[in-house]
Amino acid sequence: MPRLAFVGDYDPQKPAHAALPRALQLAASATGVTIEWSWIGSEKISEQAQELGDFSGVWVVPGSPYLQMDGVLAAIRHARENCLPFLGTCRGFQHAVIEFARNVVGIRGADHAETNVQAPDLVITQLACSLVDRSEPVTFIPGSRLDAIFGGNPARGEYHCNYGVNAAYRARISPAALKPVKRSPPTS
Repeated sequence: MPRLAFVGDYDPQKPAHAALPRALQLAASATGVTIEWSWIGSEKISEQAQELGDFSGVWVVPGSPYLQMDGVLAAIRHARENCLPFLGTCRGFQHAVIEFARNVVGIRGADHAETNVQAPDLVITQLACSLVDRSEPVTFIPGSRLDAIFGGNPARGEYHCNYGVNAAYRARISPAALKPVKRSPPTS
């Protein structure tokens, strides 16, 4: 049976955390594939992420901020280097961008504006337009896997976010194999 690591700092008061097990149940019902899962706190992951050795996938869950950013980045790097299925939602995605910028693109000072405003390379910055408690259609970049999965149709996105990829770094990050599948239109 596949094993999935939920990486992040579990908080039963966060609706997203409470929804994750239910999301896996719904996916299992739809696909017939049951997945065993475990929560692993960010502070429990070492630099080499050997704690993830028995898992077949990694989902870095929303959280703001993580108790131990280095643990989250180690988990993301472990998934990338070992070709494990990886999903980063909300802050998990933001940290995947930071890990990729640091370890693949070579932007050693890549960081997050919410937790380290003095960092030399803020690849994650505050959005010009808040997405807190917003719901809107999500269209996918043609030719992406998600576009194919959704048959070219839009999905509905529920958002609770104030941070995203800094536009000043997109040109350096995207050509290095981190391909966006959805991009918001520019805001005025």
